[in-house]
Amino acid sequence: MEKVEIYINECVKHLPKKHRKDVQTELQSEITSMIERFMENGDDQATAIDQVLNEMGDPKKLADQYLDRKAYLIGPMYYPTYLKVVKIVVLAVSIGLTVAFMVGALFNGATIVDFVRYISGMFNAGLMVVAWITVIFALIERNEKKLVELPAEDDWTVKDLPKSKDYKQKSDRIEGVMGLVFVSIMVVLFNFELDMLAVYNVVDGQFQQIAPIFNQQTVDQWLLWFNIGFALSIISNLIKAASIRHSKNKEIVLLVISAVSLVLFVWVFLTMNLFNPDLAIAITPDVEILDTMWQSFTNNIVWVIALIGMIDIISRAYRLIR
Repeated sequence: MEKVEIYINECVKHLPKKHRKDVQTELQSEITSMIERFMENGDDQATAIDQVLNEMGDPKKLADQYLDRKAYLIGPMYYPTYLKVVKIVVLAVSIGLTVAFMVGALFNGATIVDFVRYISGMFNAGLMVVAWITVIFALIERNEKKLVELPAEDDWTVKDLPKSKDYKQKSDRIEGVMGLVFVSIMVVLFNFELDMLAVYNVVDGQFQQIAPIFNQQTVDQWLLWFNIGFALSIISNLIKAASIRHSKNKEIVLLVISAVSLVLFVWVFLTMNLFNPDLAIAITPDVEILDTMWQSFTNNIVWVIALIGMIDIISRAYRLIR
């Protein structure tokens, strides 16, 4: 009877939470009665289950019959995930800004103006994040058929059910959520507190900034491209976090985003003065080898990033063609 349980789960997952239990009970009773009738006519249980589920049809379309359909921006299938993602990412952004404010206050002190900037920054960042997530989830909702490759209107059969009730790609969803948290913190740091990304020293029990890691003179050249890369990463992680089922179209979208992001970041690293060239000299002016090591690091880190990106792209391409 696991196939029946899978079918019911496939149906009720498209319904609002408050309705799921009642519909689940109703479907369980109805399907059980239908199976018993088929078995009374001489069918074995497995055959009876397949016949009943084929007769019931596509579980998503069955769920539609229980819904008072409205012009949703984000429908019930994705709304619970949308709320979770919004809460997690807004919390991550708030934590990032709060930590940045506290660290800044610890190093340099804080005035009422700094506090107002912190509140304003948190509000603006929160609005930006919610807007991004809402737009992308709305696009996913509108393009669900393209991403998931649903079967044709009258072609659904019991063979289209997932093989297990635990079929969901939980690791993909976790990866998406964790990626959103990380990228959100990076967006906050790079756009609001870039000078916090620096090397520090402790002098008389207090932290003192020695030198910024990134080149403050060229930030206007590369920050826009970084934000475009962050936006692509947010889209990719939102698709994963939305827990869309595995499909060829989904993998193609993620593959293209990964490839474009990799090319973008490699181009930025190679053509723009991203890192502070005087960092090592500021730390130890008399140790020339440290400056040599820093220059070597800034020249070669791009290839490490490129290798990691290529491994991800090859992995996705393999899943796509196998």
